[in-house]
Amino acid sequence: MVQVILKGVAVALSIVMGASAARAADIRVFASTAMKAAFDELGPLFEQRTGHTLILPYYSSADTRKRMKAGEAFDVAITEFDAFQDLVKEGLPVAEPVTVIAVNAVQLPWPVGGPKPDIATIEKLKAVLMAARSISYSDPALGGGSSVYFQSLIERLGIADVVRAKEVKAKSGQGAVPVAEGRADIGVAQASEIVTLKNLAAVAIMPDDARSRSVYGVGVSAKANSLAAARDFVAFLKSPEGIAGMRRNGLSPN
Repeated sequence: MVQVILKGVAVALSIVMGASAARAADIRVFASTAMKAAFDELGPLFEQRTGHTLILPYYSSADTRKRMKAGEAFDVAITEFDAFQDLVKEGLPVAEPVTVIAVNAVQLPWPVGGPKPDIATIEKLKAVLMAARSISYSDPALGGGSSVYFQSLIERLGIADVVRAKEVKAKSGQGAVPVAEGRADIGVAQASEIVTLKNLAAVAIMPDDARSRSVYGVGVSAKANSLAAARDFVAFLKSPEGIAGMRRNGLSPN
C-alpha cells in the first residue's frame, strides 16, 4: 500500500513539474538602461520563482522607442510614459493600457567626502556648473533622459557653450561613472545610475521641475509570446516586493 501511495505521489509530482515546465516562457523585455540595477536584483528572483526566463537587452529610452516603432518583437517594454503613450496612439498594439511603473530623478553626483554642491536655487546651480572644472554626462546623442534634460537646462541658463567646453561624455546609462573614477568633478545622471556607485553622493537637480524626472511606463505587447508570462512579470514589478527592490535601486513608484 505504501509503495502504491508513493508511486501515486511521484506521478502527481511529475505531472505538476511537467505542467510548470510547459508554462515556462522566455520573456523579451525592452527596458531602459535606468532599470538595469533594479532588474539585476529582481530579475533572478522572478525567474527562480516562476521558471520564466527574462531576455533583457537594455537600450536608451530613445533607442527602445525606435525599435518598438520599427516593429521589433518584444513581450514587455518599459520606456518614458508619454512617449510610450504616443506610440500606442500611432498604432503600437498593447494588451492593456500603459501604466506608470517607476519615476527616476535627474541628480548631480559628487565624490563622497567632498563638499556638497549648493544647488538650492537656479542661480546657485548655475554658479556650481560654471565653477566646476569638468562635468560628466552621457552623450545626449544617445537619447538618455538625464543628458537630454541637462542640455535643455544649460541652454535655458545661457551657459551651454561654457559647460560643453568642459564636458566629459560617457556611454548611455553611465553619466556618473567619470565622477566615480575621478575624471570629472561633478556629473549629471539619473538616480538609478548613481545609486550603484558607492563612492558617490548626489542631490536632485531642479526637483520642482517636472521635466527633471523621467516617468517610465510599462506595457505588454498584444503580440507577446506568452501574455500570461508577460503579465506575471509586470505584476511582480508592481508588487510590494518589486516596488521595494526598485526603491533600493534609485527608482520611486510615483
